[in-house]
Order: sequence, then C-alpha cells, then structure tokens
Amino acid sequence: RQRDVIMAVVSKLASGDVLMNPGTFRDAVTTLGPNFTVDAGLDNARLFDLAWDSRGAVGAIRSFQLPITGLGTSADGQSIVVMDDVALGELREALRGDEMAEFYVEWR
Repeated sequence: RQRDVIMAVVSKLASGDVLMNPGTFRDAVTTLGPNFTVDAGLDNARLFDLAWDSRGAVGAIRSFQLPITGLGTSADGQSIVVMDDVALGELREALRGDEMAEFYVEWR
C-alpha cells in the first residue's frame, strides 16, 4: 500500500495540471519536501529541474519490494521482514552496473 501511495503522489505531481504549472509544482514540492530525506544538494530548484526533464516518463517508473526471504521475529519479540542477502547483493550490482531493467524483469 505504501508503494501505491507513493506512485499516486508521483503520478499527480507529474500530471499536466501540476507539472505544467511551475507555481503549482513548486508549491507541491515545497509542501511535500519536509516529509522526505534527500541528499543535501537536492533542493527545490533541482527537484523542479529533474521533474521538468522527466515529464512524460511517469509511465516508465517501476516499483518493487526489496528482496526478502520472509517474516521473522527480532530478539525482543517484534515482527520483522528478513532480507534476502544474496538477492540484495544482486540488486546492489544491478544499481552499480546500470542494469536495473534486467534486475526488475528477473526479480519480479
């Protein structure tokens, strides 16, 4: 559900109503910005430039869950998701090698 929410926000931000109106887009980024952690150099101006350069590409965004082996319990009794370390290593290599499209097809 979290991914669905994020994709809905991205879709709305990239819609013609928002993206094609610089004031509306800037207002949206300014409002949402404090809720996200980003690199120090990723300010509103840079976000606006990235969005403008990426307009029309929302349909190409892909989302997937990080590789897991299942659910477990932590030492203090909390429910946790157990990462698949082997697949996570493959994901890291795909990111480094600019091979995410291939990883996405294989992992899904």
